[in-house]
Amino acid sequence: MAVQKRGIPTVTMVTSEFVPVARFHAKSRGFPDLPIVMVPHPFETLPHDVVKKLAEEKFDEIMGHILEASARPAA
Repeated sequence: MAVQKRGIPTVTMVTSEFVPVARFHAKSRGFPDLPIVMVPHPFETLPHDVVKKLAEEKFDEIMGHILEASARPAA
């Protein structure tokens, strides 16, 4: 969130188990609309080819959040 505070668009990626925690922390730190992209839990045990496929599948969602934030006027 330090990068987000400097006005640089970010996307937070978390596993499905931690989405509620991520949203809570984002909101409590003043970022109720922080873009969060969810990946399956557990993530760290996934084979490389599955991670690569997930990255390809999530790319448009991630870029959509970044482009949307970039188009907004600076606060």
